[in-house]
Amino acid sequence: MSRRVVYASIIVIAIGVYFNSLHGDLVHDDLVAVARNPDVLGATSVRQMFANDFWGAPLSDPTSHKSYRPLTTLTFRLLYGDEKNNTTITKRREKKKKKKKKKKKKKKKKKKKKKKKKKKKKKKKKKKKRRREEKKEEEEEEEKRELKI
Repeated sequence: MSRRVVYASIIVIAIGVYFNSLHGDLVHDDLVAVARNPDVLGATSVRQMFANDFWGAPLSDPTSHKSYRPLTTLTFRLLYGDEKNNTTITKRREKKKKKKKKKKKKKKKKKKKKKKKKKKKKKKKKKKKRRREEKKEEEEEEEKRELKI
């Protein structure tokens, strides 16, 4: 097997394994590392980004983790960042909210429809019962008339 086939296979497998995570939500420390990181959001210059730690704090700051991952931060900036705001994350959240709202609306509509159907059924049952009672009364009256004659 040639090296190209091996490398291509490794790339395809790696993409296949992680592909489903591309559209996932941010979890755990992602919120701090991506959604609230000024370096990722584009609030700092690229030069400043290379002077900051992974979490967006200056490396000289005593509270800094000293975890230096500028290429990872740059990748996050390219994927999620925007000069004005974090539009990718905002769009995801809005999309999720819309989906949730739509689902809730659909559920409410379904519930309303079910309630309406139940009410209609109850009304129909009541009407049927009334007809039977009327019919019974008519039959009783008919019997009384026959007995009188």
